Amino acid sequence: MCQKNSKTISTMKVKSVASSEIGKPKERPVPCLQLRAVKRKLDHSSDDCGSLKDKSSLAASLSKKSKKKYIDDTDSDIEDESIPSPLTQPSVMPSSKITAVNKKQDLEEIESTKKKLECKFCNTFFSSRTNLSRHKKICVQNPNKVQANVCQSCGRSFPRLYIFKTHLQNCQKSELKSSLFKCCFKKCLRKFRFKVDLYDHYVDAHQKDGLKPPETLFFDSLKEFNDWRVTIEDDSYSYFSQQYGKREKALYLYCQHDGRVKSHRKTGELKRLTNRKNRKGIIKKGALCLAGMRVYFLSDGKIRVVYRPSHSHACHAKDLKHQPLSGPTNDFIAKQLAWGVPPRKIVLSLRDDSYKRENRYKNTWHLKRDNLVKVRTITERKRKCQSKLRYSDDDATSLSHKVDKLVKERYNPVLMFKPWMEKTRYGPEGTENLPDDLFVLAIQSEEQLNMMKEGCKTMLMMDDTHGLTQYGFKLLNLVVKDQFNLGYPVMHVISSRIDEPTLQFVFKALRDRWPDISINCCITDDDPALINSLNSGLGLSIWHILCIWHIHRTLQANIRIHIKDTDLVQEIYVVMCSMIDARTEEEFKKLESAFKLTYFNVSPGLSNYMTVTFLPKAKKWAKCFRQDYHGNVDTTMHVESFHNILKTGYLNRKPNKRVDDLLDLLLDVEEDYYVRYKNAMMTESLSDQDFDAILKRHDRGLKISDLDVTNISRDLWQVKSQGTDEDTHYTVVKCLDVCSEVLCVFTCSSCDSLCSHMFTCTCGDMFPLCKHIHKVFTSQDHHFKGVSATTDTENHEPEFYAPEAEPSVESTFPCNGTSAGTPVKNSSKSLTNIRGMLGNLDSELDKSPVKRFMLPRIRSALHTLVTECQAVTQSPRDSAPSPMDVKVKISSQAKLERQLKPPLKKVKKLKKKTAIERPNRQSILEVKNFLITEYTTLENETEIDDPGVLSSEEVEIHKVPESSLQVNKVTFLAGFGLNSNYHGFAHDVVLHTGKYALSVGDLKTLDVEVTEDEASALRSYSRSFVSGWLSDTIVSAYLHSLENSVLYACDTTVAVGLLQGRPFPSLCTKLNSRNVILFPGNPTDSHWVIIAIVVSEQELWYYNPSSKAGDTLVNWEIKFIECICKFIRTVFPVVKSWTVKRHFDTQYDSISCGVRVCWFGSQVSNGLLTPLPDPIAFRASIRDTLWLRKA
Repeated sequence: MCQKNSKTISTMKVKSVASSEIGKPKERPVPCLQLRAVKRKLDHSSDDCGSLKDKSSLAASLSKKSKKKYIDDTDSDIEDESIPSPLTQPSVMPSSKITAVNKKQDLEEIESTKKKLECKFCNTFFSSRTNLSRHKKICVQNPNKVQANVCQSCGRSFPRLYIFKTHLQNCQKSELKSSLFKCCFKKCLRKFRFKVDLYDHYVDAHQKDGLKPPETLFFDSLKEFNDWRVTIEDDSYSYFSQQYGKREKALYLYCQHDGRVKSHRKTGELKRLTNRKNRKGIIKKGALCLAGMRVYFLSDGKIRVVYRPSHSHACHAKDLKHQPLSGPTNDFIAKQLAWGVPPRKIVLSLRDDSYKRENRYKNTWHLKRDNLVKVRTITERKRKCQSKLRYSDDDATSLSHKVDKLVKERYNPVLMFKPWMEKTRYGPEGTENLPDDLFVLAIQSEEQLNMMKEGCKTMLMMDDTHGLTQYGFKLLNLVVKDQFNLGYPVMHVISSRIDEPTLQFVFKALRDRWPDISINCCITDDDPALINSLNSGLGLSIWHILCIWHIHRTLQANIRIHIKDTDLVQEIYVVMCSMIDARTEEEFKKLESAFKLTYFNVSPGLSNYMTVTFLPKAKKWAKCFRQDYHGNVDTTMHVESFHNILKTGYLNRKPNKRVDDLLDLLLDVEEDYYVRYKNAMMTESLSDQDFDAILKRHDRGLKISDLDVTNISRDLWQVKSQGTDEDTHYTVVKCLDVCSEVLCVFTCSSCDSLCSHMFTCTCGDMFPLCKHIHKVFTSQDHHFKGVSATTDTENHEPEFYAPEAEPSVESTFPCNGTSAGTPVKNSSKSLTNIRGMLGNLDSELDKSPVKRFMLPRIRSALHTLVTECQAVTQSPRDSAPSPMDVKVKISSQAKLERQLKPPLKKVKKLKKKTAIERPNRQSILEVKNFLITEYTTLENETEIDDPGVLSSEEVEIHKVPESSLQVNKVTFLAGFGLNSNYHGFAHDVVLHTGKYALSVGDLKTLDVEVTEDEASALRSYSRSFVSGWLSDTIVSAYLHSLENSVLYACDTTVAVGLLQGRPFPSLCTKLNSRNVILFPGNPTDSHWVIIAIVVSEQELWYYNPSSKAGDTLVNWEIKFIECICKFIRTVFPVVKSWTVKRHFDTQYDSISCGVRVCWFGSQVSNGLLTPLPDPIAFRASIRDTLWLRKA
């Protein structure tokens, strides 16, 4: 019975009948002749079929065709199985009324029929008797298989004649004869076209031990097959890979040894000059291995595998190094990396228990591929996974998209963004005209701004660090103290320049966010650019102090430059430490005057440095000027600690190359600090270190005698110092009777209601609760907790609290902050894959486990993706950003350099310098008392402006030889240095020119001849005085007088500092805009040389007055030139190479080298290089120049 709807008929499942019953008459309607098999398609409808009317003729015709069809295909095996015919009989019931129950029964009968069509040799199922019969004739495991239509070339047999003819045409081609597989046995000359046939030949003709017949296996799913495959490969040290492309119905896997050596060069590519092969070698060497797998994907979802287990080679554990990781292992590593598990822990989890000491003696140990995984492999995979999250491989493009995404957040954390070689994209007014070769990115979250408002009431700390990008950019961090006395970063600035013209716009952007900005105090290192840019940008005059640690470091370096005597260096340093620790301004002034009277005649260079540079900044480094409240912060160690955490804790001392990765890192750091602070505030929990510190100070406070505490007024006490200085007293002030803060952190667990907000103390303890506060608090009518605390609970009504339910925050699954893919070449294929994954996601959302566990994560991930896509599509950028110039080449194995660079190695073969020891408090106190006593004595005897005669005891105490000091005034005659006679001391300053203060001793070095009295006084001024040999102050002052907008003359101390490894960061910014730079120097302490840098010509001119044409450079000259070149490369990184040239104008005496160096500088400024005609006359010219430029 034909149905009108062909689709209904094709999907109908009906019962099949036996072939012997086909001709018998039936009461129900007989089906159409063309419905012989359900598996065959029905292409005609009931309208086209005219045979349904005659029932008897239909049965006769059907019986006749059935016998004719199966008379040749049946055999004894099939007849005994009594398999029903594939002919189907439709039900009498019309198709429109077929119920679901009947359909189910029909499906079950068809499935049972399929199970009966199974090969008894290899257990393979077939859909029809025809296919089963054909298969049995050629089944490999059939001992009686028919060898018909055998090819003489390859020995392969074919059941069909037309297939055999087609094979002969292909097999006899000349190009295929060389690809035939030969039998490995000597007496066997058979050749085969396919490896399958060769394997069957080995099984049939050459039955050797170890050669196993093929195995046929069935698996319910692909996962089950992959697990079995991994087990087989691990047990046999083998690996089966696919040599051809993907196929729909079958998959062919071959042993890793099988195949020829493959060339990794493209067609037509020349042979490489270097050998890039992996040191582990290659495994494919042209060998033939017959082991393999044929995987068939059946229509019912199952998998049939024909496995040939026998290899034609020995399997060794050494083959594991050529094998990739298995699929389950790769999935495990990917999941662990997604959860942030360190690579080393992943490697340890991949190892089995066989490596443990208690299992090493067992013989069951078996090496696996997972045991060979290295930490470096996991680390590289982690790096690649992170790189896939970037918007682009280009750093500038990826950074631009990330900044655009941040700008679109609820609170815009971007204060200023000036891309490289572009105009400012986000920033305050006035940033449109910034130079193109400038990069600035400043970020600050809303929580950081709120923390900054609280922290700036006490102290703001600023410092920059280097080495975080490959472009030479620096990172400026602003840090405040939180309520736990810990550093909290509140602002980050990534910039190519850390100078006032750049940073002032960053702070202007901060002022726009915080209009009523107020900063109590700011502490920085000795770089004035930070505080100047802060004041300029905010329009304020902020109280500024310098870091004590940087002050000590700078002081030690400058004392060593001017003083060569080690004992004298230590002595002067102790005196300076006493000045730094002075407690009152009056005490500081006495120490300063005593220092000038005692040590200013020792070294003119030191006295000039102290007068011009160090002492005018006393209000920024002396502690006596820090009496106002500043949180007891005297160093920038909070910022330095943050730099260490950033480089060690987050980067693991590995250099970072990209700016976009640095931006992600700073955002992660901001989140970590916020979580730490928020959790600590909500739980009011102190760290173990702070808790122990409070207990220690509590115990020490109880040990203070009651007699040492004096009650001045109701809220004021004085506590005697418990140290060696018994005359010192500290003031404790009571601020509050009861703490009014909602969240109070620093409280003493042993005291009753004592916290850090109730008292303040003037001692030097930086901790909020010192021992003096504990003593004052316990000396009042307070009691200890748990000892005598009585609470009259009977007189108070009980209080009850019903906590209100806070709005629940939907927890999100941990995921990466950014998840943007890199650009791909085949975008259409990627879009197809993405749409397919979105369809799979849509189908998975309705499942119960997904609704229960995965919805928060899916929502968060989709929100992030949508935001990133909107940031990319709505970006205001019209063209691709300009790539940033790489200034620092970072290798893959490099480590981050420390913040303080060590001195240059092998600069000068000198004796190892003795470290300057930091004096203890007792030594500082003794020196302080001595200097004040001596100053008071001299003040009573003579005027301060006229120091008079120094006592012999003072000279002996300070270890200055008595013969080296001139204690009387001397009349210095006029000459090449002085315009008129002068009566006084050699260290008296008589001329100020520029930034230099010239003393009588400096000017007298211009004279070739001096009297004996003058010489004696000048030797007291400088122990190395030589008549006519210019001092460093004269050389520096004269070359400084030549400066203009094109030429810059460095101080003579710069060259010495560069040789000692000092970086001079502030000097780099001054030299960027100059074309000619002079570097005078005295590397040997006895001879002047000079180097002139001509930037436009990329030339370095070196002049040594004692050298002649043809002389080679000596060792100290080479080191001096290399040191200057290295410094110039940091100032002008664009210049790749410098040409070194020499100038020859030889001196014929031993004292005119300084004069000739000054002459060379004047000639360079005029663009000429002529010999010096008269050195004596030029000395007078130097004097006239200095006196004409008198300040």
